[in-house]
Amino acid sequence: MNRIIWNLSIGLMASLTIPMFAMAEQTHHQFGISSYMLSLDGGSVTDGSNTLDLTTDASGLAAFYTATFNQHIGMKATLYWLNVDSISDISVSEGDVNGFEGQLLLGANLNQPGFKVYVAPGLYSEDVSFGNASSSFEGYQLGAGAGYNWSALSLDLWLNWRDSSEYEDLLREFAPASIEGDIEVTAISAGLGLSVRF
Repeated sequence: MNRIIWNLSIGLMASLTIPMFAMAEQTHHQFGISSYMLSLDGGSVTDGSNTLDLTTDASGLAAFYTATFNQHIGMKATLYWLNVDSISDISVSEGDVNGFEGQLLLGANLNQPGFKVYVAPGLYSEDVSFGNASSSFEGYQLGAGAGYNWSALSLDLWLNWRDSSEYEDLLREFAPASIEGDIEVTAISAGLGLSVRF
């Protein structure tokens, strides 16, 4: 069922592209690179007499492409490559996260010089590897961003809140079986990027 919903969501986003191009006032394109981070806050859980911190962070680089169709509507695609530190208080080797985000941008002043703000509903898909173990995740996210457009350059800062159910399954897999209570994760990704406008 999740796979069906995922495919329908991708189809819906793709079907929006044609009418967006049709009503575009002046399409601007951006291609850039950014710093990128992913934070999974699993809080603290109890393992007998010990309290374990299940928070972990990943950081690295991303490349992104943005098409803005008018002042209020655009689309963005991001590829990212991250390094993961050991999960706090769990014996797990360092790992890697490679992924993709696709987002619809809804905001103000997206294709004009000056300040811009936007919200960005979208989807993510990524592969996570720890040593010889690997997992794939897919889900929904809701982002918000702000930045500034010059004639040839653009600066963007964004923050995304992600569906975290599959991350909870990952932490539950690596955590000791004796932990007490449920694992609830808050998943956030963020980036700061500079792009060329053309």
